Amino acid sequence: MFIHSKIELMRIFFFMILVCFTFTKLQAQSIGYSGMEKISNSKYLVVIDKKNFHDGDRLAIVSVDKEDGCKIRKIDIKDWKHKHGRGNDLESVCAVPETKDEYLLVEAGYWEGEFGRIFHVRLKDEKLKVLKVYHIPSISPGGKKNPTGDNFEGVACLKYNNDLYVVLGERGGTTRFPNGLLRIGILKEGAKKIDWNTYAEDTFEVKLPKSVKTTKMMRTVTDLHLDKDGKLFASAAVDDSDIGPFKSVVYEVGTLEFNKGKLNLVKAPKGKQVYIVDGFKIEAISASPKFMKSSKLCFGTEDETLSGQWRPLFSEN
Repeated sequence: MFIHSKIELMRIFFFMILVCFTFTKLQAQSIGYSGMEKISNSKYLVVIDKKNFHDGDRLAIVSVDKEDGCKIRKIDIKDWKHKHGRGNDLESVCAVPETKDEYLLVEAGYWEGEFGRIFHVRLKDEKLKVLKVYHIPSISPGGKKNPTGDNFEGVACLKYNNDLYVVLGERGGTTRFPNGLLRIGILKEGAKKIDWNTYAEDTFEVKLPKSVKTTKMMRTVTDLHLDKDGKLFASAAVDDSDIGPFKSVVYEVGTLEFNKGKLNLVKAPKGKQVYIVDGFKIEAISASPKFMKSSKLCFGTEDETLSGQWRPLFSEN
């Protein structure tokens, strides 16, 4: 009887170890996607929107594999090179054109006059180093100290005549900004600050496609993605609570192109691409892995108290 009980006890012990290991492994594979950018054929740099006063991971690298699905590795920045410290509410990321390893990580906005930063980083051997820190514009009447509605949740980057153009997407879905808004900044070669004044009067309103039935509080821009042809895509989302239900849309905004040295947005035609994704809160979009021939775009979700997910979208054309 004693031997039988000992064997049973050992079985229970090893079972508990297996359960704990499996749970830990599953937990490690779940993150909330606030923004992502493709860094190789099947890898993505992901930002996570933790507030400054919250501990936890702010960055991750997601690898997509045919056999194993998504593998997630949390990464960190040791020195944020700013007096306000670690990232606060990072919402978007874009690759710096004409570089192989540089990216911009963008915070959503200012809080009591602080933060509102853009971190220019270099990714090497899956480690991030901050090169410079810039600031986003304040488009509210109250300015940085009393913001009323500034929430930039998407970013796209492009180069022209050696200058870096930074396109930020205000999310919309508020009384002040019912629709999304694109704000353009220029980081001129060798400049220490991003110029937000040149295009201050040339903002572009972003509306959801007319075919999309939505509520007043739907955020029109939860992320931006600029493809290799200059087509600009956006995601939009709405939630009823932190546990859902959620509804999202991925749609083509238009094409960013230069005309006589000036950046313009040529709005997408009526037959633009629109994806309706019910049940998920999409806050990150990017290009799909190269091995997925039938998919051009993929998304990551921030499903609040539910687990975030990465998924490819099926492209009809």
